[in-house]
Amino acid sequence: MTGWRPPAPPPQGGRPPSTRPEPPAPDPAGMDSVLMRARDRSRFQAPVIEEEQARPPFPWRPVLLVFSLVIALAVAGGAAYVLWLRQPEPDPDTIVQVPEGRETVRLRSPQDAARDYLQALADGDIRTALSLGEYGGIGSRALLNSEVHARMRERAPLTDIAILTEDPNATDVEVSYTLAGEPVRTSIPVVRNDAGGYELERTTVTVVIELAQAESLPLRVNGVDVQKFAPLEVVPGFYEVTTGLTFIEYPQDNSFLIGSLGFASETRFTATPRLTTDGEEALRAAVRRSLDDCFARRQLAPEGCPQSITAPQPVAADTIRWRLIGNPLADVQPTLLPQDLSRGTMTVDLRYSVTFDYIDGSTSGTNTGARSPRATANMLGDDPSRVNVVWQQ
Repeated sequence: MTGWRPPAPPPQGGRPPSTRPEPPAPDPAGMDSVLMRARDRSRFQAPVIEEEQARPPFPWRPVLLVFSLVIALAVAGGAAYVLWLRQPEPDPDTIVQVPEGRETVRLRSPQDAARDYLQALADGDIRTALSLGEYGGIGSRALLNSEVHARMRERAPLTDIAILTEDPNATDVEVSYTLAGEPVRTSIPVVRNDAGGYELERTTVTVVIELAQAESLPLRVNGVDVQKFAPLEVVPGFYEVTTGLTFIEYPQDNSFLIGSLGFASETRFTATPRLTTDGEEALRAAVRRSLDDCFARRQLAPEGCPQSITAPQPVAADTIRWRLIGNPLADVQPTLLPQDLSRGTMTVDLRYSVTFDYIDGSTSGTNTGARSPRATANMLGDDPSRVNVVWQQ
């Protein structure tokens, strides 16, 4: 209990004295330090940039692997659908044309190549024949189809084929056969192809049919319309040249036989048209009709007619009488006009007489005359009644 004393009572009207210790008096040096730090904070200080961490590389390899697997699965699925699951309906409007080309078969010896070519022609297999070598030229191939060759084969069959060369390395194979009833003995040139076998040096012959002064006439070979003056590729066989017209034809000797492949690189044939029998009769009948009409006219110089006469004074037209003497068509041969082979022509020797009266009532008596006019007519039609004659003095 010693040393303890009760606190003294507070003074009247005031706060009791505090028992807490008094704070120390501020240090002037410390205040200066605080002010300095405050001034330092008011200055701009650049932020501290932390070093950027390195990014990991993009995973290209896994991505490409996944993409490749997706593509592979899609392709495999599509192929499986097309090959096994898909069942397309055939399109009836689609025409599939198999192009003609080289035949990929066994390697042929020189004898095989020659024999297979001739046998294909004999069998009517023009496609196989043409596959056994190159074409002979760049001419039209209008005659190198199965239908045309089949018609030709009926008229000019190829039979009795024999191979006469035995040399396994021959470049010319001698053969014999019968074509259109004619015996043929020839050689067929062969060459070694890239595959090591043999094929024909050429499978066709190039021909040109020349038509002088016949530009307006059609040209048909074995029933096919072909371009005039243009090269044609043909195989051994018979080729009939026709016009397809009723009144004009190419005579039989204008047709030609290609007996073998041993022709020149471009062989030329000349076709010279002529009137058919029907054409001759049609022209004769047309000339007769024209003469009958002309000699029935009541004119001294009827227009478009071969006869005429002049009178010294006016004539009474209704008194004019023309008369033919003899038969001017008896010995006349109708032909085609050399300058234009689409027109028929006849030179007619006319002998005639004419009588008439003058207006004053006097008569002229019998007047005779003779002329040799030429009658021509277009013969490209097929109706005899429509053949019209033009007279040229």
